[in-house]
Amino acid sequence: MMCPLGGGGAAAGGGAAGGAAQQGIYQFNGRSGKPYVGQSRNIPSRLAQHARSGKLPPESEVSTTEVVGGKTAREIVEQRRINELGGIENVENERNPIGPKRRHLLDDD
Repeated sequence: MMCPLGGGGAAAGGGAAGGAAQQGIYQFNGRSGKPYVGQSRNIPSRLAQHARSGKLPPESEVSTTEVVGGKTAREIVEQRRINELGGIENVENERNPIGPKRRHLLDDD
């Protein structure tokens, strides 16, 4: 779901219950113009933190995807999205959520 974020508030838009996903992953273009991908169990609160810190530019489009199943499930989906975008060197993120010791979590069984 894509939605504009204005004035540092929480994202709004369509989701399973008519609003943006509450838990899962989110994506926006950061100050560098590169995409930033994150995960949270409380996306609106996390986006507000990013807005206050300046990481989330005003009026940015934010995409959210609901992911249930806990933090590890969200990290797996976040890592897969980073990989789809070409890897950590092509995003504003500083590190991969799934490091080498947990790389097996990305294997499709």
